[in-house]
Amino acid sequence: MSKMSNYANQESLEQTIAEARSSSAQHEQSIRTYRLQSRGSERLAA
Repeated sequence: MSKMSNYANQESLEQTIAEARSSSAQHEQSIRTYRLQSRGSERLAA
């Protein structure tokens, strides 16, 4: 029984890590997009 719940915990932990990684990647992507957009508008303003 404890072995089974241990396995389930391991699986949910890996799921959590995978979700954290993907949300972190999305966050970095949105930062890059924002920086590109703000650079573009600086050029337009100059």
